[in-house]
Order: sequence, then C-alpha cells, then structure tokens
Amino acid sequence: MEDRSKEELCKVYDELTSSHSEVDLSSLESEFTRYENIEFYQKGGQKTIYRAYDNKTDRIVALGKLDVSATENEKALFLREARINAFLQHPNIIPVYDIGKDEDELYFCMKFIVGETLSEVIDSISRHKQDSLEKFPLSECVEIFIKVCDAIAYAHDHGVLHLDLKPDNIRIDKFGDVLVCDWGLSSITDNSEIVDEDQGCLEDVSFMKSDANQMTLSGYIKGSLGYMAPEQTAQTSDRKTELTDVYSLGAILYSILCYKRPFEGTVEEVLSKTKAGDFTPPQQIRKEVPKALEAICLKAMQTKPGDRYQSIEELQKDLVAYKSGYATSAETLGFYKLAHLAFKRNKALSYSLLASFLVLMSISLIYIFSLKEKQEEANFERNKAVENLKMYKKEKGMKELLSDIGIEFFMNIAKEKMVIHQFDQAYDLLDKIPRSEYNDKQLIELNTILGKIAFISQKFELASELLDKGKSEEKYLTNLAIKYQEKKASDEMLLSGEDVIKLMNTLKFRDIHIVSELFTYYKKKFNDIREFIKVSREYIYIFDNTIRNVTLNLNEVNNKFYLDASNNPTLEYIPGLPGLKLHGLNLSNSGMEKIRFVWLTKMPLEELNLSGCGVTDYSFLSKCRSLKRITVNKKESRLDSFKKHSKNLDVIIKD
Repeated sequence: MEDRSKEELCKVYDELTSSHSEVDLSSLESEFTRYENIEFYQKGGQKTIYRAYDNKTDRIVALGKLDVSATENEKALFLREARINAFLQHPNIIPVYDIGKDEDELYFCMKFIVGETLSEVIDSISRHKQDSLEKFPLSECVEIFIKVCDAIAYAHDHGVLHLDLKPDNIRIDKFGDVLVCDWGLSSITDNSEIVDEDQGCLEDVSFMKSDANQMTLSGYIKGSLGYMAPEQTAQTSDRKTELTDVYSLGAILYSILCYKRPFEGTVEEVLSKTKAGDFTPPQQIRKEVPKALEAICLKAMQTKPGDRYQSIEELQKDLVAYKSGYATSAETLGFYKLAHLAFKRNKALSYSLLASFLVLMSISLIYIFSLKEKQEEANFERNKAVENLKMYKKEKGMKELLSDIGIEFFMNIAKEKMVIHQFDQAYDLLDKIPRSEYNDKQLIELNTILGKIAFISQKFELASELLDKGKSEEKYLTNLAIKYQEKKASDEMLLSGEDVIKLMNTLKFRDIHIVSELFTYYKKKFNDIREFIKVSREYIYIFDNTIRNVTLNLNEVNNKFYLDASNNPTLEYIPGLPGLKLHGLNLSNSGMEKIRFVWLTKMPLEELNLSGCGVTDYSFLSKCRSLKRITVNKKESRLDSFKKHSKNLDVIIKD
C-alpha cells in the first residue's frame, strides 16, 4: 500500500514539475468563502502566509497563498510542497488540511502555530534571556532535536527527503509541540533510495532570486547556506540522498550547541567552506559542550556521505545513548570514561555500593580465599576418589568396593546424571550394583530413582514394578505407569504424540519437573516430527499459561521440512527446535529477539525469515553453511551487522 502511494505521488509530482506543460488547476476549485478574518502573518519568497478563521471546522488556521503573478513552474512547486506536506502525516510534521484555488490564487491550509522557530529560541538563549534559559536548557533542546529526527526518519521511510532543514524551518508551539515546516525543496527517492533526478526532483526548476534573502539558494544549488550538505553545493559529484538530511541535522545540532551557524561569510565563502568541511569544532567555541554531543555533531557533518551516520535511526540511537548516560558510537572511549558514565547513570546507587564495597571488601576477600581453598580441597578429594575408584576396580571385588565407598556415593552420582538428563547412564550405574548390597532404606530409594527413570523413559511396565517398591508418596506415578503401559505393545515403543500431551497435562499440577524430563527424553527419541511439533506447542502452554493460540505449521516439500512460526509476538522460544532437521524456518513477527540464534547453525537451513523479530546481531549467519535465502524488513536490512554477514545470501526485504 505504501509503495503504491509513493508511486502515485511521484506521478503527480512529475506532472507538477514538468516545465513543458501548464499545471491543471481545475481540480482545485473550492469554497474559499469558508475562510474568514484573513490577516497577513508573514511573507517568504512567492508565498504569503495569512492567519484565518475556518468556519467549517471552527478553528484558526494558516493559509499559504501564491501570488497571482506566479509562473507555471512556481505554481507547480507550490502545489508540490502542499501535496508532499499532506502526504506526510506525522506528529512532528506540520499538517495540511486543504489545497485549493481562490479565483486565480493558489492556496493551501495548514495548522496555525502559536510559538517560535528554533532559530528564535537559539537566538534568545545566546542573548541569555532568563525565560528562554529556564524553558530551553540543553536537555530540552536535545529533546526538540530528537523530535525533528523522528519526523525526518518518518519522511525518509516514506520516500521523501527534506533538503532544506534549518532552525528557521522548525517551529515550537507554546505547548512544546515541535513541527518541521517548509517542504518546498523536498525530493522523492526512487527504489534505490537516492534522489531520482528525473522524477519528482527540483533540479530543472528555478526559484525566484528573492529566496536568497532567506538564505535558501535556488537554481542548481538548493538548500540553505550554513546548513546544506556539500553535495548540495554543486561542487561535488555526490548525489543527494537521505545522508544529505543527516548532514543538515548535524548542522542544526551545531547551532544548538554553539548558538551560531557552522559556516559564516559570503555565498562563495560559505559554499567553499561547506565543501571543505572547514568549521570550528563546538568545544572550541563553548567548552561546556558535552563531548558526546560534539562527537555526534561531527559525525553527522562529515564531508563524505559514507563517513556520516548511515541513517537517521543510527543518529537517534546515539542521541538516546547520550541521554541515558551510555557511550555513543561516535566516541572513542577508554575504560575510565566508560566507568565514569556508568557512575553518572547510577550516582545514588554508586555511592551506596561504594560504601558497601569498602565495608565488605575484607570480608569478601577472606571468603573468596576460603572458598578457593575449599574448592581446591574438594577437587583434590574428587580426583583422589576417581583414582581410588580405578585402583579399587583392579584390586578389589564389587563387594569390597561398595563396602569402602558406600552405596550413597553411587546414588548421588546417579542423581547428578538425572539433573543433566543422562537417564540411561544413571539407570545403568545403579542397576549394576547387586540388590543384596542395599539396606532396606536404600533399596526403597533405589527403586524410587530407577522407577522414575523408567517412567521418564516411557518404560511403564518396568516403572510400575519399581515404583510399587519405592516411596509411598510416588504411588501416583505407579498408577500412571499402569495406565499408560496399556497404550503400548512393549516398553521399547514410544507413546504417540497425543498420549505424551495427555500425560504431560496430567502431571503438570503434580510434578512439573517430571513434565520437563518427559519432554527432554521424548525430544531425543521421537520418530515423527509432525507429532513432535504438536507436543512442543503443548509444552509451551504448560510452562507459560499466559500464552495461547501459538501457530506452528509444518510443511513438507520434496522430503524437506519447513516450519512456519510467524506472527506469534508472545512466543519467545520453541522447545526442542535446535534439534530439528529443518530446511526452512519462518519466525517473522515473533517475540524471539532475545534468543541466541547460534543454534540455527545446527540445522540444514536453506531459507530463514526473521522479518520483524528485532534481531540486531546477525553474526550467526556466517556459520549457517547451507543457508541460501534470508528475509528481513527494511529497517533490519540497514543494520551494519546484517549487511556484513548476509553478503553471500539472497536477501528479501519485506515492508
């Protein structure tokens, strides 16, 4: 839908910017009588702004009108600005309500802003006006700047470049709302995301020379002196792209920090300095400028587009890092600076921790040395026990071995193996010890442990025999073992996926650990991947009762399996997934951004869809040897990590 809108918009602007045909104004006839009490507000170039009352909507509005004497090109540009403005609907972009024609005068109606421009704010701060200093401290100015970045990021995402960003075109109303205005020099980008010089561009259109009075140049140089990027000076071969607006944003930040433009002088001097990047760093003008903000400003204002932030999002990320007290990507910081930032982020906590640290340091050191000594002693004893065990096996029989070491030693080892899901090894270890070596209490414990292992391993016939001789509190497992042994011809067979689901649901209110161990054993032994997906989905429901209606669709094509787990925003993991032999996996719009995706490297994946997952680290892609195709969204495709690790893949970008 968005692409179609952009395409239609470009067609309209192509028609409007054509210098070989007149602009069709027939569709703009409207009832201008709805506007009353029209009063002059200000004038800029060929456009005059009036304050008026709209009797249809009962509100005060601003009317931008074009002089009757305007040429066809000027009419086209006027309509172009209005329609681009109307196309962009964002809280920080001035809204356009209406476009029309009053007799022979073109006009468009927009929000009337009671407030001041960012340029006026900066000027009043530079003159140390008390009310401005209180209302607009640096932190508030940074917030205003972030809102401007939000607006331009939105415009870029919709294929529009502003190309005339400056403090004069940013208005702040009396309630603190920030609005980006004046889209007269804007351009439409093509699919390669650079300005298409033949579609919707202003290169062949000449503005009135009076625009120069407002420091907005026209003709083949378009932009505002002091804020335009080098590629706007007509002195470089670089084309205008989204990075052109990034430069201008850096220049605006410069004005916020230094209370002046980056470049001053005649037109020729400013153009030359802009091309050369000849400006004084902010901290040399005002020492109190934060180093992090200076670094952000300097990176955005790099002369070569490739050295700047590669998107507004990157610039915003550093601004958020600065606000939160973290290091920015534009800075080169050592350990002590990073530690200082951490201290500033948590000042009260840091003082408290420092005091606690001083009090507890001696105690901690004593404890650490004591713990280390005990650990070394334990390791020594363990190693000694292992060596002794080897020697006992050679020199003594099993009876003497058990007499010297004790049954409890082996039972504890078996329990440790159960914790790490080594059920077969635990069973074999205890089963080799003659029953005659156990006392009555140990025998009950033994039967309970072996019975649980047999139950987890779905050997229900054996489990029922053992558990019946075990602890009385485990009798519920005995009854379940008897019930489920009837569902299998022998202990060597596995339950169906449906029966595993029933068993897990029966046990979830009695012993959730048994459920976990049942699933762990089943995922190692299952025969049918389709049934396993059903069991895995049920396991998710059991362990998180807030999740419902998880969609996991498994498809088979030419003996290859493709799992679709898309559009599950609450799904943060899929149990047993790393062990599946999948050739295709769709996790788009799921909640799995925190998962370590390195487990994907264990699969024979050929296709992977991570669109909308929020993944930021794509280093695992280089280890997915069989991967051929990956799908991400537009924002994700711009991440440096993705670009670096997806070079040899077929990339699909979804809107």
